[in-house]
Amino acid sequence: MNEEIKSALIRVVPFVMILAGLFIASKRRKIDRAVDLGLQKPNSMTHFFFFTFGFLGFILLTEFFLYKLGILEIDKWNHAFFPSIIRIVGAVILAPISEELIFRGLLLSKLSKKVNYARQFTKSIYTPIAMHIMGNFLATLERFIY
Repeated sequence: MNEEIKSALIRVVPFVMILAGLFIASKRRKIDRAVDLGLQKPNSMTHFFFFTFGFLGFILLTEFFLYKLGILEIDKWNHAFFPSIIRIVGAVILAPISEELIFRGLLLSKLSKKVNYARQFTKSIYTPIAMHIMGNFLATLERFIY
C-alpha cells in the first residue's frame, strides 16, 4: 500500500470507528437512535430543504464575497485518483455524519435543546447532517475548481 493511500485511510478510519461504535451501541440498546441521535424522518421535508439549501446559499454567497475580496485562499488538489476518492468520501460523507451524530446528536441532545435549532425545528438529525455535507462538499469542490 503506498503512502498516499495510507495517509488517506488514516484520516478516514476514525470516522468509520465512530459510526461503528454508535451502531453497536444502538444495537445493544445503550443509546436510542431516535431520542439520543435524532435518527428519524424530519417532521417537515419543506423545513428540511429550507435549512439545507438555505445553508448552501449562505455558503455560496460567503465564498463568492471572500473570493471577490481576495481573502479566500485555496490550494490546488494534488492527489492521485484512489486516495482522492478515500479523502472525498471521508470529508464529504463520513466526517459530517459522525460529527453531527456525536456532537449534535448525543452531546447537544443531552446538554441543551435550544442550541440545536435545525435539529429541534425538524425533529431530525438528518437536517444538520445534510447541511454539514453540503458545506464539506463545497469546500472540497472548490479545491478542484481553483
